[in-house]
Amino acid sequence: MPSFTDKGKTEVQAILDAFSKDKPGSIFTLGTGDEVLFTARAGKVDVLDTSADAKLLDNEIMWFASTTKLLTSIAALQLIDRGVFKFDTPASKYLPELKTPLTLIDSIDSGEPKFSTTDTEITILSLMNQTCGFGSEPGPLVAGWKAWSKVGNGFVNSCKRENLVNTPPVNPAGKTYEYGNGAEWLGVLIQEATGISLEQYFQENLFGPLGMTSTSFIPFDDSPLAPRVMPLRWLATSPSGAIHFEELTDQCPLLTLPRSVDEIEIFAAGGGIYTTAPDYLLLLQHLLKHLQNPSLPSPILSQASLTSLFERSLPTHTLPALHSMISSKFGGEVGDLDWSTGQCLWLGKGQMQGWGRYPGSGGWMGAPGVEAWTDPKAGIACVLGTNLLPFAAPEVNKLKEDLEKALYANLILD
Repeated sequence: MPSFTDKGKTEVQAILDAFSKDKPGSIFTLGTGDEVLFTARAGKVDVLDTSADAKLLDNEIMWFASTTKLLTSIAALQLIDRGVFKFDTPASKYLPELKTPLTLIDSIDSGEPKFSTTDTEITILSLMNQTCGFGSEPGPLVAGWKAWSKVGNGFVNSCKRENLVNTPPVNPAGKTYEYGNGAEWLGVLIQEATGISLEQYFQENLFGPLGMTSTSFIPFDDSPLAPRVMPLRWLATSPSGAIHFEELTDQCPLLTLPRSVDEIEIFAAGGGIYTTAPDYLLLLQHLLKHLQNPSLPSPILSQASLTSLFERSLPTHTLPALHSMISSKFGGEVGDLDWSTGQCLWLGKGQMQGWGRYPGSGGWMGAPGVEAWTDPKAGIACVLGTNLLPFAAPEVNKLKEDLEKALYANLILD
């Protein structure tokens, strides 16, 4: 079983202390399949709160954003295990909005979209691995369409159904990898297939069995979780280069979710979950434990479905698009990265960037500084949480790099 040195614990704590001295509080937790090896936390629950007793604990609930995609894929895998549908089942079986022929946004010409059609079916798997054809919302085709359209022109994180169902895809399914709204469609499909809300399904089939008592799409209003929700803060830079923090209001509509249950029509299945770092670690520990012990039955997934989360799923011709999007973080060459049925895989010839996670690792990140991954070769799972926007702020990128370097430099493997 791997272990983490006292020197490493000291280094990680110092890294968090330095980051959170003048920024939102942060937490890092590390575990094996069977136990939590180390947890470090630093800073305040609210960087704008001047009171001295506002220190971050380990039960603050943070927005975990795009790490929601793994949860939604697990829910879909459960329904595959139960025979409700298959990987190649057309999504239109449950979502009439996706019946072919489908209208595609081909181009934007002087502000006017040009359209074509496709008869290629969107499948369950293509929704899971981002090859379904839906474009990135900040991308030129979707952004151009939203500027032109009179309906459905808000962002999907608004949790308004019209903004999802009225935005056409930009490619036939299977043509390329693009980080679009496949997971959001998958969430609506799961609701249609089960007849219950995504929140109820997750609580009964995922969070409950794993003991994730601090995880929800709706920790608002009269929820008992509401008092523990950490406020999101926006890092702003003055013309002189000095940084300060602001309450998140309308600085980034793309990444702004409703803050009341009544405002939610559909759950943001690609980025709407709120949880704690220890709760999310429970999920990753479960995956790791059952990867290492394939004969041990899992209460949430078959072994084949669980293993699929760490196996390639992308057609070879789509790999350059994935590499182009995230190679600046992971490094490597085309083919060293892939997307499984629910997360990004590092599959290079050695450790990521020469010092980080080992080949075979799976994980993803969330907009407000969240990072989570499972490294089967090292035998560990890791979760970093903070609540700081904008996404990929240089300060957060440095925190992530420093943490991963310190972790692997001080990790003792079997």
